[in-house]
Amino acid sequence: MKPSILILFWVLTSHLASAQIALKAGATYSYQKSNENTSSQLAADIPSLFVFLGESRYFEAGFDALKFSNTRSSSGPTIRDYETVVSPFFEYGFIKGNTDNALKFKIGAKATLNNNFSGYSPRYSVEYPLSTYESTINLAVKPGLLYAVNEKIFLDFVVPINILNAGYYRSNLENPAIPIRQQQQSSLRSAFFPETYQVSLGIIYRPG
Repeated sequence: MKPSILILFWVLTSHLASAQIALKAGATYSYQKSNENTSSQLAADIPSLFVFLGESRYFEAGFDALKFSNTRSSSGPTIRDYETVVSPFFEYGFIKGNTDNALKFKIGAKATLNNNFSGYSPRYSVEYPLSTYESTINLAVKPGLLYAVNEKIFLDFVVPINILNAGYYRSNLENPAIPIRQQQQSSLRSAFFPETYQVSLGIIYRPG
């Protein structure tokens, strides 16, 4: 059994008696800087499962990205373009503050598993089919504030701090003119404290 599943099972079963299930939706602003360029994006988050584990702990699980694309074209440079992105995440953290206070401090640790499959089939013989696969893990610390609007609705403001991004990349270019070993390329990549800055605001609904 995978370690992530074992951790999830332990978290849920060890706090099952005090667990309160909620749903979370929101948006995240991201700013990324590299040696070559910079980019910024404001996007809605995929709704996630948020579980209150008593008054002082929480668990969250969902997807940072989920995409399935398969395009076939009767014209243009490619016959087929495809991409699949699946990025589940798991987060566990603590909520600190007086029970009577509506505003509390929270901090969590988050692990995201990113999997990306993509490729294309060219229409013309001057190019060759290309497929790529990338699998990475991102570790982050997520300090923030949790504000209870009432007993059912909470506002969740978070400023994630990305600690590590590491993974494996592989590509395959089906060019018969070169040896098979040269058609396939792979590499390991890692970056500590990558220059990706984020701010997110979420709304948590806990059914009564």
